[in-house]
Amino acid sequence: MKNPVYWAVLVGMSVLLMEQGLPVRSQGDPQSDNRVMDNITVRQGETVFL
Repeated sequence: MKNPVYWAVLVGMSVLLMEQGLPVRSQGDPQSDNRVMDNITVRQGETVFL
């Protein structure tokens, strides 16, 4: 069994990652610098139609 502090840190980090949302990357070519890429964040539990 791991130390309780280990579990507290693990749960805390998981909550922070879920609160920030997940970044969604464009399907465009990542090498092309002449195109402006949109930075879209989708939070957990939300529905997004692209």
